[in-house]
Amino acid sequence: MSIRNVVFFGSGGSGKSSTINMFFGGETRAPISSGAIGCTFESKAYETTIKNTLYRLYDTAGLDEGSEGKVATKEAMGHLKGLIRSLSSESGGVNLLVFVFRSPGRLTDIVEENYRTFYEGFCDKGVPIVMVVTGLEDEEPTMDNWWKENRGVFEGKEICFADVACITATRGRVAEDSHRRKNDEEYDFSVTLVKELLVKNCRNSGWRKSNKKWLKGCWKWIQKHFRPMLGIIMSIALYEAREVVVDIMDN
Repeated sequence: MSIRNVVFFGSGGSGKSSTINMFFGGETRAPISSGAIGCTFESKAYETTIKNTLYRLYDTAGLDEGSEGKVATKEAMGHLKGLIRSLSSESGGVNLLVFVFRSPGRLTDIVEENYRTFYEGFCDKGVPIVMVVTGLEDEEPTMDNWWKENRGVFEGKEICFADVACITATRGRVAEDSHRRKNDEEYDFSVTLVKELLVKNCRNSGWRKSNKKWLKGCWKWIQKHFRPMLGIIMSIALYEAREVVVDIMDN
């Protein structure tokens, strides 16, 4: 059975891990970070079957989490190297990118660069990309109203998606008047939405490059787009991360 590889990415706290756990009945497969130090900083893969098709879901660290954030850039580059090796040698490349964004977060420059790094820098715009918006359990009148109101903000910055799912990734607290949780209905509906999102938008064949060409392209992108934005702190981190790139080029 062929495997379709789906890469989930986004800023720390966006709900990547919680969204992946929805494919397993809410069981905690991908550890969820709630503290100041992230626990999902490296790429980890989880396999699930939907409609007789096998999917490998990659929970990845966003490259926006720099040396002052949850993930040091050198460490993130090392994990990116491992992800590339896995996708280019062990399976058929990337079939779908899933950008996870948490409401009511703002579309900051760093979030925009995170999107562009994966979609343009990592995959050369060669892979379909969709967005999952989490934290919408209290959105009125329905969760998808959020996209109707915010679509123009994203498209105004030329951040576009093949499809969008507006969801909640948590069941919430137990309701006072029953044994059900506050967001059970919205959560169950959200599970259906995220599964349909993958089935509808995941390509049959994956996109990939050779290990060295792939990582070198990512490195050039990160140098060009992250150094001027974060100044000397990121410059130091990028210098350290260069060791990872040199290592793979020499092997």
